[in-house]
Amino acid sequence: MLVCAALALGAAGMAQAQEPWPSRPIHVVVPAPAGGQLDLAMRAFADKLSAALGQPLVIESKPGADGHIGVDYVHASQPDGYTWLLGSVPFTAQPALYPKTLKWHPTRDFQAVSVYGTTKFFYVVPYDLPVDSLQAFIDYAHAHEGTISYPAAVRGSVVHLSTEIFNQATHAGMQMIPYAGQPPAITDLVGGRLHIMALSKPLAEPLIMKRRIKALAVMDTVRDGELPNVPTVLEAGFPQLALKSWYGLFVPARTPRAVVDRVNAEMNRLMKDPDVVRRLSVINVDPAAPMDAGRSQAFVQSEVDRWGGVIRDARVQIE
Repeated sequence: MLVCAALALGAAGMAQAQEPWPSRPIHVVVPAPAGGQLDLAMRAFADKLSAALGQPLVIESKPGADGHIGVDYVHASQPDGYTWLLGSVPFTAQPALYPKTLKWHPTRDFQAVSVYGTTKFFYVVPYDLPVDSLQAFIDYAHAHEGTISYPAAVRGSVVHLSTEIFNQATHAGMQMIPYAGQPPAITDLVGGRLHIMALSKPLAEPLIMKRRIKALAVMDTVRDGELPNVPTVLEAGFPQLALKSWYGLFVPARTPRAVVDRVNAEMNRLMKDPDVVRRLSVINVDPAAPMDAGRSQAFVQSEVDRWGGVIRDARVQIE
């Protein structure tokens, strides 16, 4: 009887191991508050990706601790293809921000499946600030040395690090002011209590159109089609400031390669789907250029290296 029971359990285990993937719902963890660009951009793909895989995608927000709560959750999950993570620039900045206590590394402990979207950022200033270009702002900052400030709601975010790159490149001597979120920082920028901010297009464009803030440059190599009068950082003479926020899909390391490649192929296909492109455009997100999982992983490692250098050069310390 014991032998029969053991054989039966072994057969059941083999059947479960050979169960085709996916055979149950997939959980997608957003390590940030619901409704942000990272979350919304993935939702543009969700229903079609779910249909292609034959299982529902359950998108759940697990914010807190600069994103660590959500990332820690996925890091501790089984590498079976049923728990995914969404990540962006802050995800790749964490090793440099928390070199002593971080429990995971973006490329050693996770596999990038797809980089699926990008968002443009602008350098913006209060509308009444007497500058109309990046160079004019630099001159203004040097003339008011020690009094110029910029905000950072999350250390390691594009909002924080892109302004720090600008600070380093121009020796502007700006001071970073920590904020508990972007809304109060934007309020203080509009009110003139802050002097400059890196702001994503979805947040910047309505304020620019209402003349509450001015855009000095778009952080890109080509001008934005909807704000064509705003020069690029390349035109302003700062090619090193050309960057975008990006949105990526990750799974724990050791997830079966067949699972990674299948999801990657579906995401690459959907990046060219007109309906998905339209949904992304509504939230001012551009589909990323399709890459296979290997190139996606290499891109993420390049971001780890890039932002780590910025953080070390700026001597940003949290621990």
